[in-house]
Amino acid sequence: MFHGKIPMSVNFTSAKARAGRSGFTLIELLVVISVMAVLGTIVLGSSRVLVQTSRVRRSTVTREALNVAMNRYRTEYQQWPVSRSEAKNSCDRHIEAKNSSNGYEWYEWSKKNYVVFDALRANNNTDNIRFIDETAIFTDDDNHKPIPLSSASGSSGHTLCYVTRRTNKAEPFTVRICFDTDECIVGPDSFKDQLDSEEEDDEDAKY
Repeated sequence: MFHGKIPMSVNFTSAKARAGRSGFTLIELLVVISVMAVLGTIVLGSSRVLVQTSRVRRSTVTREALNVAMNRYRTEYQQWPVSRSEAKNSCDRHIEAKNSSNGYEWYEWSKKNYVVFDALRANNNTDNIRFIDETAIFTDDDNHKPIPLSSASGSSGHTLCYVTRRTNKAEPFTVRICFDTDECIVGPDSFKDQLDSEEEDDEDAKY
């Protein structure tokens, strides 16, 4: 048998205190939001750098693939896709090597690089050889946005492009041929130079 006293009241102070703190205070919410904002900025910044680096790497790989394709064409047909006389009439720029005692001449195409590159496509050479992977190379649409070459209408007249580091804008590859030395170079010569020049533009835009 229980002979102790039955308590007539119970202290609910601690329970009320817990009930009063069931949510976050305004300061705690502000701290959480601030931390999330900082983390979001870090993630977005890292993603941007990754995208830019990926673009540069892809552009470099594509440039090397075009260099290989041009030399494969030269080996297969014992000539470049254009002759010297055709180059004089179709090139975007004629370059004379001023420092060369032999007076070598270079012919360069950029916006009209299809004059040279068209022959690398299967439908445009005599043996239907596919020298390039058209799904991995870009051309530009009417709004200068990059699209896969394989998606472009027609089999000729499409400028081959790379995507710039900072934007989604398509810029034409350059291709240079020297008939005197039997050389071909696809550029830009260095995508690092492209990065440096764009960073300089960014700095200039601040002032």
